[in-house]
Amino acid sequence: IHDHHCSCCFGLVRGALEERWFDALDDARAAVTNVATREPGFTACMLPSGPNIHQMRNRGDEEAVTIHIYGFDHTRKAS
Repeated sequence: IHDHHCSCCFGLVRGALEERWFDALDDARAAVTNVATREPGFTACMLPSGPNIHQMRNRGDEEAVTIHIYGFDHTRKAS
């Protein structure tokens, strides 16, 4: 389970994924709000206005192949 603090686009090339979305309950707990199966050809984008708390899990027997593109404004946040 992870959050994105930047913009992120991804596409599923091969396999099947289960994507779960969460709402934060507090700093240590989250609750599932949505579950969807993603098939090849699926694409999505998330904006940094989040939160974008989700989890991607391979639900099939074959490898899942995804492509992720992240955008991050290093002038606004730095570590």
